Amino acid sequence: MPEISYAQAVDPSMAGIAYRSLARTAEGLGRDGERYRRLLQPLMERADGITDLTMHQLLRIPRDPLAALLYSARTVEQGGPWWNTRFTGAIAPAMITGVSAHCIGSMPGLATSGTAMLLAAHAHARGWAIPIGGSQSIADAMAADLLDHGGDIVLNSPVTDLAEVRHGSRPKTVLLDLAPAGLAQIAGDVLPTNYLRKLASFRYGNAVSKVDFALSAPCRGPTAPLPQPLACTWAAPGQTWHGRKPKWPPDGIPGSPLSWPVNQQPSTAAARPPGTTSCGPTPTSRQAPVRT
Repeated sequence: MPEISYAQAVDPSMAGIAYRSLARTAEGLGRDGERYRRLLQPLMERADGITDLTMHQLLRIPRDPLAALLYSARTVEQGGPWWNTRFTGAIAPAMITGVSAHCIGSMPGLATSGTAMLLAAHAHARGWAIPIGGSQSIADAMAADLLDHGGDIVLNSPVTDLAEVRHGSRPKTVLLDLAPAGLAQIAGDVLPTNYLRKLASFRYGNAVSKVDFALSAPCRGPTAPLPQPLACTWAAPGQTWHGRKPKWPPDGIPGSPLSWPVNQQPSTAAARPPGTTSCGPTPTSRQAPVRT
């Protein structure tokens, strides 16, 4: 388990670092350290109850009512006009805003703040796990389990009609991992007309893509542009949520993108092909130094 769950940039020389240790994280936040601890420690101590609440449908009695109450109160605080008002500096708000942005929605908002409280609580409760071998190891484990239970994996066989799946084996159940448009295309002839209309009117949500480059050697010298974290992090998702391409720089935020040195990232070594190195931004932290 990595010692650092995540970090959020504030400027080219400073970043907020969320260590797995909440106490160590608070030490690097100066005057806001105790406020940050009071916000997240109750959630960290009841992380299992919060996970049970958020990973199931909400129309039921929570198994841990106190966890639900603590989580709801902090979600409302960070999801309304009071968000980040408990803090006086720039680092702690940037850290909360950074994890809020994982939801890709308007900020402040209940969906984004709920995401932030869940992810931040887990960052300190047990840390953010990284699978050995990278994300591919998860897919490999799922494939191995399917094969162990007698399943088959068929590649390079595009399915254009549901009848192709049912031909021969006649399965009792067919599970389709498809977007609404794909489902309508493949199974349109067996689905009710009113259901097809609902599929056609489905509004797709927002998403983000991320690319890691595997290099044959460490890179030195080039720079990677990064935005001013707090203002830009909350501005861009809101524009995307309303169907607009985010502006750069956002309105009211002068200047151009920051340039940070790009360097080798040793923490991802297990996920890289042999003989390569990954390339990404490597911020340094002034108020929350990395200790070795």
